[in-house]
Amino acid sequence: MDIKKFLFIDIGTEFLKTFIGEANENSINLINYKNFPSEGFRNGKISDFLNFKKSLQNIFNDDELSSFTEVVLCLGGFDIHSVNMDESIIVKDVIDNKDFESLFKNYLSKITLTGYEPLMLYAPRVFINDIEIFHNPLGEVGGKLRAKGNLFVIKNEMYENINEIKNMFLDKNIYTIPNCLISYEIFKKYEYIENTAIIDIGAGTTNICLIKDNRLIAGYSLGVGSEYITNDIMQTLELDFVEAENLKKYFSKIDNKIKGQGIVVDCSNDENNPKNVQYDFIYEIIDCRVNDIIELIKTTIEQQFKGFLNNIFLLGDGVLLYNFEEKLKVAFNLPMKCGNIKELPNISVNLDILGLKFRVRKEADNLEGKLNKEPKGLGAKFKSFFKM
Repeated sequence: MDIKKFLFIDIGTEFLKTFIGEANENSINLINYKNFPSEGFRNGKISDFLNFKKSLQNIFNDDELSSFTEVVLCLGGFDIHSVNMDESIIVKDVIDNKDFESLFKNYLSKITLTGYEPLMLYAPRVFINDIEIFHNPLGEVGGKLRAKGNLFVIKNEMYENINEIKNMFLDKNIYTIPNCLISYEIFKKYEYIENTAIIDIGAGTTNICLIKDNRLIAGYSLGVGSEYITNDIMQTLELDFVEAENLKKYFSKIDNKIKGQGIVVDCSNDENNPKNVQYDFIYEIIDCRVNDIIELIKTTIEQQFKGFLNNIFLLGDGVLLYNFEEKLKVAFNLPMKCGNIKELPNISVNLDILGLKFRVRKEADNLEGKLNKEPKGLGAKFKSFFKM
């Protein structure tokens, strides 16, 4: 049985987390590998493109990862969100990539969403002449093409950055998917998710996935995270980034019952020049920013989710640095479950997570003789998936 290997890169503000994915039939098993420093990326945006490229190059130079040609970038904080798509267009004859591009553009213009480009279509359903097909649609003959699914879109400028990355690493087949889909695909395998919000709070971004009756209804990213707390500490207490980050982590380990007891904390790393600050003052700085982040998350979810939430799954390294769990529990008045994807056994995701990009592979660009031939390359390896 053929096994295709993928390299998954979870792009974060502090680290680029890598997972080795082994695709078999219609699923991908993920094995956590290791973290690499993340440079040139801050609060969900590429702040320094050259350094960000170097960060990726360090991954590709790793002995264990250098041979990977199939690379999946898991994006968060790029101003990504999803819309429920159901669109059709008239095609000339044989369906090709340009037809799908036209279909996406027509839909985006119809819903007056300007300044965004299609990132991927999740859980796609494709119809030709109103008949649903379950294999690679390129090269098929038909008069009308229709597609349904969750269309994830991304800001124009970030879309251009991603294209630059693809052009710089031409020896790689680079896919791009939203981080929130990873959370959804993994956790839906462990229990039935009914009317649930998955909230992944990282250093620079927060990824949110909304589920109704175990099906994805919306996914998006917010460009805020625990690093905003670090920035507040830096500015208010006049500390450098390392001092502020260490203070934030130290603060999260202190029992907040000492508030009001006049406790003083040394905020400096320099033993010869202590910087003593009252615990209560530090508490107010951090608590104020956390309240702002919680309010933004709550407001955004209420705007996106029309109905009643039953549960919240809370993920992310940022959660560990402050009591976001209790704050969100109070804000939503809902049961709260915390988790860590890396601690879950046998992590696997559906191959459909690669979306329409996977189904309309470049191997079908040359349509001459396509109708009488099997798909080449990656398509042939997943023939069972295309024809299920």
